[in-house]
Amino acid sequence: LNTYDELEILDFREVFETECTRRFAVKHSEEDILKLESCIEEMEKFARDGSGEFADADLRFHMIIVNGCGNQLMIKVMNILHDILRYYQQEANRTIGPQQGVAEHRRILEAIREEDGELAGLLMKRHIQRSRRDICQYREKK
Repeated sequence: LNTYDELEILDFREVFETECTRRFAVKHSEEDILKLESCIEEMEKFARDGSGEFADADLRFHMIIVNGCGNQLMIKVMNILHDILRYYQQEANRTIGPQQGVAEHRRILEAIREEDGELAGLLMKRHIQRSRRDICQYREKK
């Protein structure tokens, strides 16, 4: 994928995952919360270790949300794109790093836990927008 494609992926994710997160916040189970917490714990560990596995834990976090949004078509679309998203997550981890991602995921989880769909969706949108800005800045410096 080239830079243009990465930015298109983020544009798609901004719209798509914002809505999935909003829906998930009011449909999730306690088991979902535990899975998301586990992903964040893994992200924290992998961020400290500098492990490339951070990207896999990050993608799992996002896929748990999509898979729990309650819309089968949305779930299918995201599962079709899984390999592309995995590649993007790995590239993003390699280029812009995990520094801000863990805290952003934690804030998203807290809004989900509070069943505040609007806030959870907004936080997901801001998370993806920040990633986009960081990638653009990285590419400009290259």
